[in-house]
Amino acid sequence: MTLSLPVDADANELLSRSPLALLIGMLLDQQVTLEKAFTSPRDLVRRLGHEPTAQELADYDPEALVAIFSERPALHRYPRAMAARVQQLCQLVVDRYHGDAASVWAGAPTGQDLLTRINALPGFLTWFAKFLPLTHGLALVRYGLLRDSSGLHNIWSMGNTTAMAGLSLAVVVVFAVALTAVSVRVFTRTALR
Repeated sequence: MTLSLPVDADANELLSRSPLALLIGMLLDQQVTLEKAFTSPRDLVRRLGHEPTAQELADYDPEALVAIFSERPALHRYPRAMAARVQQLCQLVVDRYHGDAASVWAGAPTGQDLLTRINALPGFLTWFAKFLPLTHGLALVRYGLLRDSSGLHNIWSMGNTTAMAGLSLAVVVVFAVALTAVSVRVFTRTALR
């Protein structure tokens, strides 16, 4: 899948082909701009001189990784804390997913399982999972087909299933409208050139 975030083309290319870079960008996306968070994986690759694996980053000397994160311009506003979180993330990817970051989402059979997997990741990723339209869509499909509202309950923690389904449907609709608006804008700009 090709990503098109408002960052440099080479950063988008790395995020599109490297699930680990995408996870690191998502982890770093707090208290910095989106552009900073999602270009930092590319900057990390440049500073290391190659694209690291989850195993390599998990085993990296913590102080050396802090030094890499702290080089000017720093990879994050809080380089020491985020270097440690990146190592925790990579260790979890190694331990639970045999070093394959894509397995975090690719191997999840249900939306609930995906939410559980993301909740296990270090840092803020718990709230991020609740805003993914895929999580809401899978919970709605599960509720619609199987009458199982556990996925909706895990997202919203409410007792009214109809209200939870309505909220999740609203999230999916807002995402679809936003995606359509962006697509129309990009198409219009491209067509006018």
